[in-house]
Order: sequence, then structure tokens, then C-alpha cells
Amino acid sequence: MSLGKLIKKFRELRRIMQKALGDRIHLDDVRIRQYELDIRTPKDDILENISATLHINKDYLKEPDYPYMEHDLMRFLFKLDDSIEVNI
Repeated sequence: MSLGKLIKKFRELRRIMQKALGDRIHLDDVRIRQYELDIRTPKDDILENISATLHINKDYLKEPDYPYMEHDLMRFLFKLDDSIEVNI
């Protein structure tokens, strides 16, 4: 999934409009739209502001192909199973 699609997905999960996200990080909604459409790529400081506003780990946005391998996903599921019962 591309960086822009990830930003949009998390923004929509948080029920935040493009304008509201832009206002919170001092950018206009046009710039947010450009990021979401992968027309532009946010600089690191802006990416950190976006991740903080959306309450997600900035490293996840910097490396949108996580989990890198199938075993990473399995390890995550096993850790999840330790904290809540998950039928794997």
C-alpha cells in the first residue's frame, strides 16, 4: 500500500476530514489531498506531524510495506494471542 493510501486510510479511520488534518498540522487541504493521491511526498517533519495527529507510529508510514515478511505477521499474531485470545 502506498504512503498516500495509508495516510488516507488512517485519516478516515480517525474520521478526520482532509481540511481538519491540514489545520492540525498547519497545511491546507490541497496539500493533504496531494499526499493522499501520491502526487507529493511529505518531508520527514511533516510526516511526523501527520503520524502524531493520526496517532500512529511514524515508522509505519515511512515503511508502508510492513509487515515485511510472513513470519513477521505470524509473530505479531502470536503476541496478540498472548494478550487476547485469538484463534489462529
